Amino acid sequence: AVGDVRGRGLLLGMELVDPEGEPDSLGHYPADGDLASAVQSAAFDRGLVVETGGRHGSVVRFLPPLTISPSQIDDVGEIVHESVRSVVANDRKRAEAPA
Repeated sequence: AVGDVRGRGLLLGMELVDPEGEPDSLGHYPADGDLASAVQSAAFDRGLVVETGGRHGSVVRFLPPLTISPSQIDDVGEIVHESVRSVVANDRKRAEAPA
């Protein structure tokens, strides 16, 4: 579901895509703003504030202070990992559930 990670210094963006969608002519999957919003909510529930933006609102943006410590960066990474994993797992469960 992570299509791209880009940025400069501490300002990073993680673009979320729909891996089940139809790739474009360059092989890129479509941007998924709903997934990014769900990850934003899941991260907030875990105590991390992130922003969304970019094309179709599909980029989760990390804007930490310059005074962030290495252990805090590790904590952010863990929260983001847990958030993406839980949202993607829940989306798959919903898709597989009988209607």
